[in-house]
Order: sequence, then C-alpha cells, then structure tokens
Amino acid sequence: MYETLHLNLRNIMPSPSTIRKSVIDNQGIQEGLFRFSELKEYLIEHNYPLNVWLSEDQTAINSRIQYSPKNNQLLGFTPPLDENEFSIFSTEDVYKRWKKIVELAKEKGITVEGFSTDGDCRMLKVMKIEIGLPTYKDSNYFFVKDSQNNPLYIQDTINIGTKLKTDILNSTNSQFLVEGYAFARENNRLGDNTNPTEQDLPSEADIENTIGEAIEYVTSIFLEMEIKVDSDIFYRVILKLNKESEPDKDMEIESDEEQAEIENSSTEDTSSDISVHDSSNDPDDFSDLEAENGDTTTKGLLKIELEKYYAVFYDEGWFLGKVISKAGGNEEKTEINFLKKNQENYIWPKKKDIQLVNKQFVFYGPIDLSGNDPFTLKRTDKLKIDINYKRLKL
Repeated sequence: MYETLHLNLRNIMPSPSTIRKSVIDNQGIQEGLFRFSELKEYLIEHNYPLNVWLSEDQTAINSRIQYSPKNNQLLGFTPPLDENEFSIFSTEDVYKRWKKIVELAKEKGITVEGFSTDGDCRMLKVMKIEIGLPTYKDSNYFFVKDSQNNPLYIQDTINIGTKLKTDILNSTNSQFLVEGYAFARENNRLGDNTNPTEQDLPSEADIENTIGEAIEYVTSIFLEMEIKVDSDIFYRVILKLNKESEPDKDMEIESDEEQAEIENSSTEDTSSDISVHDSSNDPDDFSDLEAENGDTTTKGLLKIELEKYYAVFYDEGWFLGKVISKAGGNEEKTEINFLKKNQENYIWPKKKDIQLVNKQFVFYGPIDLSGNDPFTLKRTDKLKIDINYKRLKL
C-alpha cells in the first residue's frame, strides 16, 4: 500500500527504503508513544503546514505476540484487556484517546484537522457525538454542526463504498437503504445480476464522450469568464478565429489600404457599432444578429476555397457544409451544401440542403473530415468550433 502511494506521490512521501533505513538507524517506534516532536520536525523540514489528518487505527496489528529486543517490549497486545483476554475498550476510551491526541498535538503547534476510521460502532458513536448529528430518526436533512474550531470526523470512504456495494449487489434484498431512503431493486442498473458483464458497464466510447463533454464544458466556463466580445469587434474576432484554425496561413486581405483600415480600427473606441449586410434574400434563414446589424464590408473574412468544408454561424447553432460555388462572382456570398448531423457523425441529407450564405458568417475552416458519408469531425476541431461559436454569441 505504501509503495503504491510513494509511486504516485514521489515528492511528498519518502521511499520505503528510506523509511526502513530511518527506522533501523533511529530509535524504534514504540506502541502508545506520541511522537509529535518528530512529526513537527518532518513537517517543517519538508515545508509543509502544521496541519495533519489522522486515519485508521493507532495500534499495530500482529498475528501473534512478539518480543522486540530493540524496545524491550512485548508487541501484539491490544489494551485494555479483561480477565478473559478480550478487548474491552469502550466509546469513552476512544473519546479520551482522540482528545489526548488533539491536546498533545496542539502543544507542539500542530492542528489535527480531522479523524477517519473504519466502521467500528464505538468509533462511529464518538464521531456522531463530536460532529453533532441529531439523535432523532425523523430528520430528512443531512445536518452537521458548524465546528470551525473542532476536528472533523468521517468514516473511511473505502468502508463506506464496500458496504454500499454489498447492499446494492445483494440480490436477496428487495430494496436497499441509504441514510433512511429506500430504493427499489428494479431501479438498480445491475438488477439481480451480482456478476456484472461488459454489457452492464459503459463502453470505452461512452467514457471518452463523457470526458470530452466535461472538457468542453470547463473550457467554455473559463472563456465566458475571461472573454468579452462587443459588436464593434465582430470582424476582428473572426480574424482571430481564422488564425486559430489556420496557424500557418495568412488572412486574405483585399488590399494594403484595407489592411491598414482594419489595424487602425483596433485602436478606435469600442463603443461604435459596425453595420452588417443582409445575410440572405430570406432574412428568416439567419440569426437575429444579422437583422440587427444592417451593413458591413467583407474585410477580414476567411479565405474560402471550393470543395472545402467550413463551419457556418446561425442563431440556433453552427452547421457544417461544403463550398460548391462562389455564387456567380458575388464577392460577399458563397453557395454551401450543408451536411446533416447524425448522432456523432455527419451525413449528406436525402434532399440537398444548398444555401446562399454571406461569407461573414463562415467563421471556421477549412476543416478536414475523416470518412466518406458518414463523416467524422475531429474532437479538436469540434472543441474549437464550439468555443468560437460561443464567443460570437456573447
């Protein structure tokens, strides 16, 4: 167990060989001996805060009573013992032991943040008393007393998980209980099958999709906190998006004079509005953003290539399509044949969906799709498209 922890926390926990050497070279660790002075030295030496959390039992487990010549002690007893040599420690003993530990640690300037133990009823009773859980059974609330100056108490999570798993997988029970709430067996995904098969568990693809959605969501939160896009820098946002999608290509600018106008516009007051051309002959085809902004120029748009795939901005979402023509020489619009989304892939619809689109709403591309009807969009491209679309929607 310790070796596993060390492999994952190399810079925090000393190696097992170091521990063994330290135990051999130094005074042996004796049962019932508080060593908070050594603990404080260790925390200070490693630049750790003087805060600790104590877990599990404080008594070593031995299969038989052994004599330690180094300590001149018999190890293996679990005091206190009664006449029949059975342990008779009580809830009061646990309470006094924990209080003593907190007091001695405080004398050395160490704060005990909390305790976690197994499910022994005597320890659980002390935890319940110290936390302040209600003693009556009619409470529907998970109530815990606010104890800023007292240690916290929690049952070891491994024990909790094991008990819950055993109760859920026990097919002899018609229902299982969690903090007084009853759940019918038929609501259990595993049902009565105590040996779940691969069909009962999520597939690798499901897990990957879940992780991808979580990453996209977290990324969008950071972007919403950090990025504010105003209407008058709409085109500069598109320029930035183009650089992200084609890092090795330059923007297509109609002339040096127009390039200078765009660069100068970045230093102007951001409170002015930019007008936008009508996106289509049918104003209902596009978003309210297009209707609110009447006129604009085509400066700083993506370099649109024939037979390439691009993402197009609509108010209800973004869509993928292939550029099939330059709309009869119209420099402001292009003709796009749109794909249809089918679960996680894209397909050609039975009836062609060809639209005349204003170039200013083509905000990402060109995009390399894998496959051939159905097409697959790379996760990196999808993430960038989602992020860029959310920026434009702000």
